[in-house]
Amino acid sequence: MEPGIRSEFQFNQSHVQCKIGHAVMADGTTLQMFMASETIDSVVIDSVAKTVVVTGTMVSMVRLRFASGGDATLTENVPFVMFGQDNGIPGADGDVFSLTVLYADTPDLDQFDLFGSPATFAGTLATGNIEVN
Repeated sequence: MEPGIRSEFQFNQSHVQCKIGHAVMADGTTLQMFMASETIDSVVIDSVAKTVVVTGTMVSMVRLRFASGGDATLTENVPFVMFGQDNGIPGADGDVFSLTVLYADTPDLDQFDLFGSPATFAGTLATGNIEVN
């Protein structure tokens, strides 16, 4: 993913999701993305380090509209690792979130072609708060 594209992350012990409502790539292609967990395999909370790691499988769906006028919807089930770190007061210390997924490379246009594999969607939260107790 190109730097600076705003994403929305949400998670708890039973659900992880990531959304990109609308982005325009360098070639003029518009992109919408939605990823949501289907299964949770493990949840590890470290109250001392203030971190949480969630693993499982999610569906990853991308809708593309090409500058040439065509479009495509790409859907894939992927394993994921989600990491969150509570760095203190919201907006003061920058809580961190990352979601790493493994895309499969196929002969057709796929999410591997867009993001590579593993693909990590991550950053310091601009709004919101991660709380690890």
